[in-house]
Amino acid sequence: MSDYLVKCLSKGVADVEQQQGAADRIEKLEAKLAKAVEDLQTIKDRPEFRLPSSQNIASATLAALKGQDDE
Repeated sequence: MSDYLVKCLSKGVADVEQQQGAADRIEKLEAKLAKAVEDLQTIKDRPEFRLPSSQNIASATLAALKGQDDE
């Protein structure tokens, strides 16, 4: 999404077609994000992926996506 479109949407001046396009794109991105979270959870939990590096990467990525920092 362009910066211009984001500004238009945030100010409420985007036309209906722009709004629908943005909504469609957000919906697709949310679906991709949900799938990524599901896959990372699988990697974190399944015994065949019990390599420390795989689990650490999956755990760190899940925490970042959920807004949880290790700091």
